[in-house]
Formats: sequence, C-alpha cells, structure tokens
Amino acid sequence: MEPAGPNNNWHYNKTLRPLAKALRNNMTKAEACLWKYALRAGQMNGFSFTR
Repeated sequence: MEPAGPNNNWHYNKTLRPLAKALRNNMTKAEACLWKYALRAGQMNGFSFTR
C-alpha cells in the first residue's frame, strides 16, 4: 500500500475533525499529564508523538 500523502489521503474523514478537536480540548487529567511530562518532554527514547 502506498503511504498517505497530499494526493492520496484515503483514510481521512472530514466529519471526524470537530470530534477530534473536542477530544483534544477536553482531555482528562491523566491525558494532560501524559502529554506534559512524558510526550512533550521528549522522554520517549527518540520517538515523536502528535495529538
């Protein structure tokens, strides 16, 4: 299978965008701590994460 790119975003569902934004804005305390202390701080042995 070809990797996703500007010309082939087959798995992108535009109706999910507002729901994803709502989940990012209403994180639980545990999720917020995970992002703040582990993932943003770069403590994942070189792996990068995006919300």
